Amino acid sequence: KLKSVGQEAFADMVRSAATPARRSASGAKGKGIQLASATRTATLKTLLEDVGENAAPWRDGDTAAATRANVSDDGDDNVDVAGAVQQAGELAALLAGQRGLCIVQLWAAARPDEAWTHNPLVVRLLRMADKDDGVDAVLSIATRSGEPQAISLIVHATSPVGFTLRAEALTVMGAQAAMVPDSPKDKATIGRLLGYPCEAVREHIVHTHNQSWDDSDADQVEAKLAELGDVELPWRQEAPRLFAKV
Repeated sequence: KLKSVGQEAFADMVRSAATPARRSASGAKGKGIQLASATRTATLKTLLEDVGENAAPWRDGDTAAATRANVSDDGDDNVDVAGAVQQAGELAALLAGQRGLCIVQLWAAARPDEAWTHNPLVVRLLRMADKDDGVDAVLSIATRSGEPQAISLIVHATSPVGFTLRAEALTVMGAQAAMVPDSPKDKATIGRLLGYPCEAVREHIVHTHNQSWDDSDADQVEAKLAELGDVELPWRQEAPRLFAKV
């Protein structure tokens, strides 16, 4: 019951994501694609177990990316599913109380064919979030010249109120998972609002984007965060009972 989005609108969003249009191999709507074979590389159960054992790869940003596990049932270390489970893993970490906010990308004009919410792991975790009284969400829309460029869902814990205030601040900035702002300060602000450690934020700015970042810049961002109240992790001590039904 993600009240800030609107229960009916959110339900429609999940139903739409769960039922993508069937297309023929040529791309036209039709009888669907015929698969010769398929290999299962990840399941929600193994993802939740992995997050339960160590949520850091889905909570701590760039410094943890290299340690994110392959959530694979067949034990094949050559199957890299880290990218495919990133948003799902972040949602699972939030529901387990190990992070306070996460961004679920819904659409981006620059990548119109990328169906983020057609990922069944993301859809199932959004349904869990929808039934979780400790979780809410707001829409974040990025625009350019008045035209929408991307839409995402900021899913967040509702207590303490600092998480809600951080979610609202992210929507004001139009924060997206699929779009990175040019300004180092905006990068840092979004990263810190999402709860990433200072060192991960610095790594992202300096080494990933080759931009300068100094202590005075960091102090300004931390001062803004302080105005939004204190938050602590874990925000809940036990994962919801829904986890046990997976």
